[in-house]
Amino acid sequence: MITRGVLSLPSLAPLKALWEARKFAEVIAYIDVNCASETAEVIAHLKKVESDAKNEIASANLDATNTSAQKQAGALLGTMDLFAQMEVNKQKEKEKQEAKRAARKAKEDAEQKAKGDEGEEVYEYEDEESAEGDVE
Repeated sequence: MITRGVLSLPSLAPLKALWEARKFAEVIAYIDVNCASETAEVIAHLKKVESDAKNEIASANLDATNTSAQKQAGALLGTMDLFAQMEVNKQKEKEKQEAKRAARKAKEDAEQKAKGDEGEEVYEYEDEESAEGDVE
């Protein structure tokens, strides 16, 4: 019988006496009769202990693998976030540069219109008929 992982075997005194008397057949018979059920319990207990140990090792390996995979995934996501932020920053800078170019071009165009072609003042009209009357 097994209680809390400790084996409880029948008294070994009769077995010892048979052994010392060199009555090996009786020793074997005594073991067969008195220890068979305990032996089966011991074997079952050892198999359970072995199974539990294997499960704990497998669980520990799985936990270690999961932890490693989680760390790798976290690092990958962090890197992806960094690259995404860099792309956003590049796009914003590009838009800013385009806006500056457009403002510069608009300013140059406005200055050019103000000067006119050969120093003449340029007038803009909403319709063509008004423009035709002012041409000299």
